[in-house]
Amino acid sequence: MLSAVRSMLGAVELNTTSALANYATEAGFSKENLFSLYEATEEAFVMSTYWYVAVKGSLHAQDCSVFGLIPAEVEALCKRYSHPKVEVVNGIIIKCQPIQVINTLSELGYKVVCSTGEAEIVWTLQREV
Repeated sequence: MLSAVRSMLGAVELNTTSALANYATEAGFSKENLFSLYEATEEAFVMSTYWYVAVKGSLHAQDCSVFGLIPAEVEALCKRYSHPKVEVVNGIIIKCQPIQVINTLSELGYKVVCSTGEAEIVWTLQREV
């Protein structure tokens, strides 16, 4: 029974692979084109590395916490808002509204990719490395 199932799965895989190869051939792709397309896709995947940070705060607050910044970015934020940094576990507190901090981080190449929360919100930002 097990060998029959393996045989059927192998046939399905072979048929799927053959069907994909047929579609590619009909679309005008040669074997060489497919390999170069695969290599380009693989290279783009490997080269797309992101750095993530989190900003936590309330829209009604005058301060927020930022997590995941590299030291140069921490220094830039502290200079921008001329406040001494207050360190918390894995991050810092900035005496500035969260939206202003997010806008400043966007100038450094970050963009918001998601947010969660109601009274206190956590924004996750990413930038390409």
